[in-house]
Amino acid sequence: MRPTKLVAVMALCTAGLLSGCAGAQPGVAARIGDETISVNDVNRITEGYCLAYERQLRGDGDVLTNEFLSSNILFRLALSSAARQLADDYGVEPTAAYTDNLATLEQTVSVLEPQAAEARIAVDSSGTYVSDVLGSIGRQELEAEGVAEPTTDDSLARGGDELKVWLTENRPDIDPQYGLEVNDLEPVFVDTSTSFAASDQAVAGAGREPDAAYAATLPESQRCG
Repeated sequence: MRPTKLVAVMALCTAGLLSGCAGAQPGVAARIGDETISVNDVNRITEGYCLAYERQLRGDGDVLTNEFLSSNILFRLALSSAARQLADDYGVEPTAAYTDNLATLEQTVSVLEPQAAEARIAVDSSGTYVSDVLGSIGRQELEAEGVAEPTTDDSLARGGDELKVWLTENRPDIDPQYGLEVNDLEPVFVDTSTSFAASDQAVAGAGREPDAAYAATLPESQRCG
């Protein structure tokens, strides 16, 4: 799996990862509406996700920084949290298609180490979850407006519009260390560092696109692959 494909599947199953939040808290990676995602959870899932894919990355000659992985994983966790809270507002539950997809994924990862399996379920199921509930929300809205048979694409687009409104009204609060904003359905990476990147290597380290050459120079504890 190439880096771009690896990022594309990042997302979340939020069970056990989120708790109530009231204002900024130490150890909180992100606050989304009424829920929080902890730094410890992001670190654990990043480590497990690397464990699940590291052999494949090495076989492809790819290397990713943990910073790149953790920021993208946090975005997927945050977006899924927002989608779930929106689904609660609309009284929407995941469909049988999502449930079946999740069961298949759980069976697939059952051969992995527990931490790697947990991470893959958390990340790889989230994109399906978000699309599933947004499609249901969008269909519900379009039918309420008199559209007799909303298409899948129209329903998903309308659900996405509703989530964008929710994110505007419930602006996520992200720890600056991740250099991330969650204001839309795609991650926005921003420079939140207070330091100046003086060397070419430092500039590469601050990048938000996969840079295998730079990642390969890092200690094993700071990279995947």
